[in-house]
Amino acid sequence: MTAVDLCPAARAAIGEPVLSVEVLGGGRNSRVFAASTASRTVVVKYYYRAGDDPRDRQRTERRALAFLAENGVQCIPAVLHVDREQGFTILSHVKGERIDDDRMTLDDERDFAEFVEQLRDLSEAPGASDLDNASEAFFSLEGVLSNLEGRLTRLAWRPGDLPLAAELAGFLDGRFVPALEDLSSRAKVYYRGVGLEIGQEIDRSERVLSPSDFGLHNCVKSPEGLVFFDMEYFGWDDPAKLVSDFVLHPAQGRVGESRYRVAGRMAGLFMDRPGFAERLKALLPLFALKWCAIVLNEFLAGENARRAFAGRDRDYESVLRRQLGLAQAMLERAVSGDIAARLIKQNR
Repeated sequence: MTAVDLCPAARAAIGEPVLSVEVLGGGRNSRVFAASTASRTVVVKYYYRAGDDPRDRQRTERRALAFLAENGVQCIPAVLHVDREQGFTILSHVKGERIDDDRMTLDDERDFAEFVEQLRDLSEAPGASDLDNASEAFFSLEGVLSNLEGRLTRLAWRPGDLPLAAELAGFLDGRFVPALEDLSSRAKVYYRGVGLEIGQEIDRSERVLSPSDFGLHNCVKSPEGLVFFDMEYFGWDDPAKLVSDFVLHPAQGRVGESRYRVAGRMAGLFMDRPGFAERLKALLPLFALKWCAIVLNEFLAGENARRAFAGRDRDYESVLRRQLGLAQAMLERAVSGDIAARLIKQNR
């Protein structure tokens, strides 16, 4: 790959001849490159934009990184240049390695928990109230259930003559719908137990700033510690969702003891908030179902365009079969075992 893969505006903004370009891993909704000159390496990130998706990922990430930097957060990349017209941002490059559960150290666990603690403490910082809600933020049980029903409807409307249509229908009707009905009923009991109506939103004081895509897949380990990136969906959210997504996100691979410990420490930061523990028990299984639906997005036509933008050209039916298997495994996590109770128990 050569420098011609960068648009002329990006090469001009870098300010030096680009000697090499490397495609960085990940980035399902963006194209991310490491561009090297004779003196430095920077990250060039192109954001996915489409008429059917109103989210302005570039603006959200720029505002998030600016807010965090202004408030002394150092474990993030720096914004070097923003080009709104061409849809790219140039960020500082962090030299480091990826981590997983098997390679996570106690220092790494501390870095994860301390970053979330910083986010919690910045809720009252100047400018925090001006930030938008996180992507798909949910402040009521009704909002979560409505999102799940909408995702189910979109998947169920898929034409029957497309690959694996029968397998998808069998999974949705035989497994997903019964699980949704059961877990929804349980969640309503938990909410009523703490005096929350189904459509009642949690107070502003109970919310937290969240990357909304937070986990091992969006950080690197530098000599100074973990550095967190991908703030495209940053904003206000329910801390129960932040904790749930950290332990559930399928991009992080197998869940090991280290991730459970980190999630438990994260939960501990909010255990003194009224109703948090009950919301976590109610919502975590539902968010597992939401991840089931998300990994099945590959069955939807719009997702093909998004993945093509990110440069992922693979055999379509093989991708669908893999995603269906992943959804089945995620559903098992939703209905068997009690992850939320385990996280809460760590703090007693």
